[in-house]
Parts: sequence; structure tokens; C-alpha cells
Amino acid sequence: MTFSTLLTRSWLLAFEDIVPPTVGTMDYQKILTIANTYIDQWQDEPGVNWDSLYIRQQLTPTVTATDTFALHANIRKISQRDGDYVVITRSGGTKDYYTVVPPDQLQEHSDSNACAQIGTNLVFASAFADADPQANGTIKVPGYSAATAMTGDSSTVPVDNPEWLIYMTAAELIKDDESKKTRLEYLQNLADKTMMRMKIENRAQVETKTQKARKEMS
Repeated sequence: MTFSTLLTRSWLLAFEDIVPPTVGTMDYQKILTIANTYIDQWQDEPGVNWDSLYIRQQLTPTVTATDTFALHANIRKISQRDGDYVVITRSGGTKDYYTVVPPDQLQEHSDSNACAQIGTNLVFASAFADADPQANGTIKVPGYSAATAMTGDSSTVPVDNPEWLIYMTAAELIKDDESKKTRLEYLQNLADKTMMRMKIENRAQVETKTQKARKEMS
């Protein structure tokens, strides 16, 4: 779904008007801003890691004599889901797997293969040395990217179920209009049900991929 469709449908749901605002008007920009704000809320939904934002990315440079490596800007957070590891592939092809732990637990794992995200960095429990077999190896990180903000009519809605964003945008447009209180409650109820459906579908996708990862590791 594109922003153009979201604009038309959210405007219709909010005001029962089939003619949405045009590009360049204040109402158009307002709806674009509202929708992008709720995209940010969606990607940071508590307790949920959206599988559609999941990525595995190789960092640059390769392993050097340090414990800290900068994450790429598009990695919002490192995945800690079951079966996910940060992987170092040595120059000869051997792979080393590192468990991702919370930052405050990293020092408790100083004798094991562990790492954590601290700010915008990937930090290992102990520093590498030039003589280590991992030196010059590549680091691949499982993580979640940031959803792409929309900029205009042709922008794609990045939310798993765009209907949720339509309902939330429409509700925001009329939230201060007392005469539309019943419609507001209706839209919020639709949004809640859609979010619940999204979470269930996302959980099913994650469980399927986790089971696959376990089989590959066994």
C-alpha cells in the first residue's frame, strides 16, 4: 500500500469525505507527519520485534585487536531472539558463534563467547588480539532495521498491516472533535484488533524461523 491510498482512506474514515487533501496543503503534510509518527510507534511496540524489519548484516571493518565495533546506522537494535547469534567467520571459513546478552550482564560472561549492544556499538565480552584466529574475520550481526519514513504519495507503508496505520491516522485526525467521539472509539477499537492480529501473525513467523535456525545449528 502507498501513502496515497492511506491518505484517501484515513481521510474518508475520519471525515466521510472521498476527496483527500492534495500535495502541498497543510492537511496533506499533517497526515504525512501523523502517519510517520505512528510508524515510529509501531516499530518500537513494547515486547515485539517485527520480523519484517529483521536483517542480517556484515559489519565493516573486519575483526581487529579491540572489543568494540561500530554498528551500521541502519541497525536499530541487535536481535536477542532464541537461536540468533553474532557470527564471526574466520579467514579459513570456520565460524564462531557469540550469544547476545543484555549490556549489564556482559562482564558476567567474560570467559565465554558473548557480546552485547551498547549504544551504537557491538561490544564483545573480551577484546580480540592480533594473534587470535578470529583476526581479520568478518562479523555478521542479526538485528532489526529502522522502518523507512514516508515522504509522499508513492511511498510504501512499511507497517506489516497498513490497515492499523489507517485507523490510527484517522483517529488522530478527529481526537479533539467531541462530535466524533463515537467514531473515534470505533477507529481505536479497529486499530487495537488489527494490532493484536499483527502480533499473532508476527509471532508465528518468528517461531517458524527460530525452529529452522535451531535445525541448522544442530
